[in-house]
Amino acid sequence: MGSYAFSKSIPNKLLRNRLGSWTSHLTPTSYLSAGEWLPELRQMPAGRNDAALTFDDGPTSETTLEILELLSHYDAVATFFLTGARAFEHPELVQAIVERRHEVYTHGWDHIRYDATGTERLIQDLERCETYLRRFRPTPSPYLVRLPYAAGHRCLWVHRALRRWNPNVQLAHYSLTLRDWLLAEGCDSREELKTKIQATLARTRRQTFLGKIVLLHEQPFDVTNALNATVAPILLRALLEQFEAQGLRTTRIAPAPRQSVLSRFFFAPNWGIMAPPAQAGPAVPK
Repeated sequence: MGSYAFSKSIPNKLLRNRLGSWTSHLTPTSYLSAGEWLPELRQMPAGRNDAALTFDDGPTSETTLEILELLSHYDAVATFFLTGARAFEHPELVQAIVERRHEVYTHGWDHIRYDATGTERLIQDLERCETYLRRFRPTPSPYLVRLPYAAGHRCLWVHRALRRWNPNVQLAHYSLTLRDWLLAEGCDSREELKTKIQATLARTRRQTFLGKIVLLHEQPFDVTNALNATVAPILLRALLEQFEAQGLRTTRIAPAPRQSVLSRFFFAPNWGIMAPPAQAGPAVPK
């Protein structure tokens, strides 16, 4: 079945949207380039006794400060991929993230599928967001990027555009998703949500997170559930309590020190994205 037909067979419109970047380029030739693929970070270096927590879609007045307090309480660190439009509305929250010594990168200016916008809009929005973030900290190098919906990470023109924008850019993907944008579905109260989150984490073990880059969201776009803003703090508290009990520490994403020659020419399929078992919905990129 073709990727388009497969994505159209998913009944939930939100899931189809998130599936788009994962299924839109699955042809044999799509993995080949003339040495133009960027480094893509999917997990931590081998032998690491930790996990890298990442948050997309912030900052927001409902979530960011509580997330920062939880990270501080558990002596944890995270990497934040901020949406420019939200960051512009909340400079005090961007400042708070930086002051707590967490890393901050762009998630684009608007929360849109940049693989459908063209090169100039992509570069313009990345530069607009980073120019704003530069007010709070120097531009990092190497520079990590994660676009909304993981859009374009398998698309060669997107890699070319990113390199044109910043020659030292690396794509920050992930190896574990808790599909937190779905957790509030079917829940009518915070207690129901807590129970669902505890049941989700009960299906995991220490090895589930070891060495993984974990995808989380502050307050996901495209989600209308009234409990949307409560998912991140409840999930993070439960996750950090579990990490503490298991002796698992958090760390920042480690940029690739160098890119292998093979990875520049061949983009390896990423069939290793993990999600807790027995949870409704496919493990799809954000």
